[in-house]
Amino acid sequence: MLLHYIKNETRTEHGIELSANGHAILQDLRQMPQLRGKKFRGVKVDSNKLTRALPWIALAEEGRVRLVAGRWNEEFIQEACSFPHGQHDDQIDAVSVAVAMHGTNSRNGFWRF
Repeated sequence: MLLHYIKNETRTEHGIELSANGHAILQDLRQMPQLRGKKFRGVKVDSNKLTRALPWIALAEEGRVRLVAGRWNEEFIQEACSFPHGQHDDQIDAVSVAVAMHGTNSRNGFWRF
């Protein structure tokens, strides 16, 4: 599935968490000819999921995070509201990686996901 997104989302820079098997995945991706010229990179993680989410949680509490309308919204909101004690946290972790990749400042004061 990751290959599909990297190949087809040409305007997106994809981040791969450099934890667990992330180093190996990144190394494998870099060797794939079909991904030459595609945008992806490793993102260093040096703390737990809650600590990594705190910067964008603060932005959300300030009303500076906006969701792009999509069928995934309700599931994301449920996951966010139950974090860090919910059953799932993959989407929350993905937002944390995105914020780590691009910093907590945006051009117009808002983050859109």
